[in-house]
Formats: sequence, structure tokens, C-alpha cells
Amino acid sequence: MRTRTLSKDGLSLFNIALNKYPEAKCIENSIKCYGKLKQILINLWTTDYDIELDMTKKALRTSSKTLYSYLNENHDVIPGLINNAIVNIIMLILTKDKKLCNYHEIKMNYGFYCNLAIKAKNEKDHQSALLISCALQHYCFNALKIKKKYLKKLQELANTYGNPMNCYSKHMKEFLSIDDYNYLPSVMIMHMQLKKAEEQSKGLKFAKRNSKNLDILKKSLTEKINDYYNHYKNSDEIINIYNLNPLQQFDLLLSSKGDRITSKLFDLVGQVKVYNKIGTKKIENSK
Repeated sequence: MRTRTLSKDGLSLFNIALNKYPEAKCIENSIKCYGKLKQILINLWTTDYDIELDMTKKALRTSSKTLYSYLNENHDVIPGLINNAIVNIIMLILTKDKKLCNYHEIKMNYGFYCNLAIKAKNEKDHQSALLISCALQHYCFNALKIKKKYLKKLQELANTYGNPMNCYSKHMKEFLSIDDYNYLPSVMIMHMQLKKAEEQSKGLKFAKRNSKNLDILKKSLTEKINDYYNHYKNSDEIINIYNLNPLQQFDLLLSSKGDRITSKLFDLVGQVKVYNKIGTKKIENSK
């Protein structure tokens, strides 16, 4: 019998409803959805892990399209939606069904989201891939010493998108050169880079310096943003991982010590016992 491995919070945040995804019914109830012969083959060659990876990927891709509809008048809500999603993903890695996971469970969850990010990247959903990458690279995971196992995949994501120091400009250069609406660029990078170009252009003009190159970049970004907005403006499905405030979703986060989200995350991580070859130890809580 198939058993559910995504937490209840995960099912809720990714809006995975049993009446919407046939794959979810297979996991929850071991229903033979595809006919006896096909079901036997599916059971032989797929796992709950594969099915949940696929369901989550589909839900994220649908929401990526909807985010482009916010690139016009509603663009100011984008940073808040992105922040919600990043922290919600971190909490889904650290917890399961309202409880803090142990070290090995966190490692397994971390691996799931690494694979999800790579899968999204390979299928050109770069909004989701970069979003998950930001969650995976959060400082709180450094204390758990689990990144080493997944370094190759994390490096693959970094090589594709660039890094926060340059506002992921490598990804920007790529999406500006691509004309394919199945390629879903990062909404947060579109928004961030346009804001950056506008501010830098204003600064150069104020200093009476040449802003021609920035003006060209700003024009290219604006045109690309308008293209995606017009193409996806009627999309309206967005999953809860973007809409729900993690402080309202996770009681553990709300009750943890600290005034800021980062402090609260470090407090939670500090309660996890790390297992190594020598033995176990509790993480020193650092901020």
C-alpha cells in the first residue's frame, strides 16, 4: 500500500487536494487509478517520492504563471509573496505535522527539495527552482552541516542562476535572450533587477553621468515583463505557500525565540541533535 510522505502542512501549502490530483488518491488510498495492468507497472517503477515530487512540481509551475499577472499594478506584493514562500519551504524541511523533525528527517526533506529544484530547472520553471534554491541556501542549514551531501546539486543551481551578490544577473541575461513562454523566468529577479536598474539610472542622471546602458537594460526588462504579464494575465491559481504567512501557519515558528524570522529559525535549528560518525551533539544556537 502506498503511504503519504508529504506532511499535512505540505499538502496544504502546495494546495494538493485529493480530488484534484489522481496521483494523490493513489498515495492516500492505494486506489487503482489506472487499470490493473497499468497500476502494476506504476507500482513497480514509481514510488510515493516520485509521485509527490511530480505533484508538487505541477502545483509550483501553475503558480509561477500566476505570479506574472502581478507584474503590473500589483507588483509591490511580489516581495512579500516570495518571502512567505521561502520561509514556508524552510519550515516544511524542518518540521512535519506540527513537530520539529529529527536530524535524519531534515536531511531527507532537504534532499526532496534539492531534487524538486533541479526538476523545476530542467523543465524550465526557473521561478520555482530559484525560489527553492534560496530556501536551501538559508544560513540556518549551515549549522546542521547537511549541505555537503547535496553540494553538487546546489552548485548546479548556482551555476545556472548566479548568486545574491550580483542579484542573480546570470539568470537575467539568459531570460532576456529567450523568446519562449514555456520558459518561466524568476519573477523575483525580474522585479529586483528592474528596481535596481531604475534606482541606478536615477543616481547616474542626478550625478549627470551617462546612463545609456542602464536605460537600455531598463527598456529590455520592461518589455520582457510586459510580455509575460500580457501572456499570463488571466492566470489566477496560486498555492498557499505564497499566500500564507509562515508565522500564522507554523505554531513552532511563532513560539520560538527571537524577534525576527531568522532568529526564530536558528532557535528551532538549535533544538536539533546532529548525528555524526562520532556521536550526537546539540547545535549551539547562533545568529
